[in-house]
This record gives sequence, C-alpha cells and structure tokens, in this order.
Amino acid sequence: MTKNLEAPPMSGNNLPVRELKAEKSPAELEQTAKNKWLSYLLIGLLIVLFFCGGLGLGVYLNQKDKGEVLASPSPEVKASPVIQPSSSPQAEGFSRRLEQFEENLEEVDLKEEQLLPPLLDYKIRFEIEE
Repeated sequence: MTKNLEAPPMSGNNLPVRELKAEKSPAELEQTAKNKWLSYLLIGLLIVLFFCGGLGLGVYLNQKDKGEVLASPSPEVKASPVIQPSSSPQAEGFSRRLEQFEENLEEVDLKEEQLLPPLLDYKIRFEIEE
C-alpha cells in the first residue's frame, strides 16, 4: 500500500506568511553587495596607509643629525713613578707560604706509579645444564 502524499489544506492557520517589508529587491541586494565590496576595499586601504605611515614615521625618527663632530682633545700619557716594593711582614709571610706550597707540590707524586690495577683472572667458564 502506498500512501498518497498530499499537501495540507491552505486555510486558517496553515496559510504561508511572507513579510514583504523584510524581503529585498534584486536592486537592493546588488547595492548591498557593492557596499560590502567598498567597505572591504576601504578597510584594506586604511591598513595599507597605517602601515606606510608607521614605516615613514620610523624612518623619520631614526634619522640622526649628521652635524659636525666635535673633536675632543686626546688624553696625555704620563709615566707614573716606579715604586719599590716594601718588605712588610705580610709580604714576607705570603712569600714564605708560597715557597712551602711549591715544595709540597714537588713532593706530591702526581703519576702515582705505586698504584697498579688489580690483576684479573680472565678464565671464564660457563656450565651448560642439559
């Protein structure tokens, strides 16, 4: 059995309602498309102008005044008098400690030749269980 699909009757609350005020004519739709295109063009143009303006402002602010460079007088070199080291008790104590340190360094065996690695038995056997 096939059901016959029929449209409901058009009366009472089943009437389709179209709001004519909300609908736009094709001329109005074309005008809004043009306005949309013009707004995108204007926004793009403003972005390019701001970018170029920022670049120009940056170049303008980075320019340095290339005026005259004033030469400053060069410093004069003066030899300082040679001061003989004094033999103070601190200097004598320091030199004595330095000599003791050098003697201790000479006594230390850095190669440590008396240390030998342990002798290892390399005869390794494996037992196989059957």
